[in-house]
Amino acid sequence: MRDWHAALSGWTHFADRCLGMLFRNPCPLCLRPATQVLCQDCTQRLQDCPSPVSPIHIAGLPPLYGWKYYEGPLKQSLAKLKYDRQRQVAEPLGEGLATLWRNRVELNGKSIAVPIPLHRDRERQRGYNQADLIARHFCQRTGLPLQSQGLLRTQSTTAQYGLSRSDRFQNLKRAFALGPGLRSCAPNTQIVLIDDIFTTGATLKAATAILEDAGLNVVALFSVAIAERRLSKS
Repeated sequence: MRDWHAALSGWTHFADRCLGMLFRNPCPLCLRPATQVLCQDCTQRLQDCPSPVSPIHIAGLPPLYGWKYYEGPLKQSLAKLKYDRQRQVAEPLGEGLATLWRNRVELNGKSIAVPIPLHRDRERQRGYNQADLIARHFCQRTGLPLQSQGLLRTQSTTAQYGLSRSDRFQNLKRAFALGPGLRSCAPNTQIVLIDDIFTTGATLKAATAILEDAGLNVVALFSVAIAERRLSKS
C-alpha cells in the first residue's frame, strides 16, 4: 500500500510539473516560458537597467522619482504595455516603483496616489490606462490609497511623441481637470502623481497645476522611466 501511495504521489508531482510547464505564459519580452510575468532572464535584465539618482529636482515641479532610464528592456516593456495590449507588464513596473518608494521616499502623513489619466477616447481604444495599471500594483505594495478618478483628461490632445518642448506644453494647456475622487479632499491633502514616462515634464506640470489650484499638495512625482539622462544631473 505504501509503495502504491508513493508511486501515485510521484506521478502526481510529475504531472503537476508537466502541466505547469505546458501552461506557462510566454514572457512578453522574449516569448520564452515564464513562471511570473517576465522570465528570470528578462526580470534580471530589467533590474540591471541603469537608474537615475532620485529625487531629481526640476524648477517648478515637486521632487521627481524615476525608477529607470527609458532604454533597453524597460523601453521594450513599456512598448508592450502601451501598444501590444500586454497589460500584465504593469505588474513588474509597479513593483519597481514600489521599491523606489520604500528605499528613497520619506514623507510625513498619508499620501494619495493619483495616476495621470488618458482621455476617454484613447483609453477606450487601448482598453486601459497604463499609468493606472502601474499605480494599482504600486499601491498594492506600498499601502498607499489609489484614486483613479483624481484627475480627468478633458481634451484629447495630440500624441506627445515627436513634439518639441514648447509644443508639448502648449499641447497640454487645459487638458486636465480635477476629478470626482479628489473634490471632497481636505486642503493640503498630499498627492503622489504617477506616470509611465517622464520626458519634458509637460504632462506632470500641467497635472500638478490643476491639483495645486484646488488646494491639494503634490509632494512627489513618480515615473517608471526617465527619458533623458541629463535630468539626473540637474
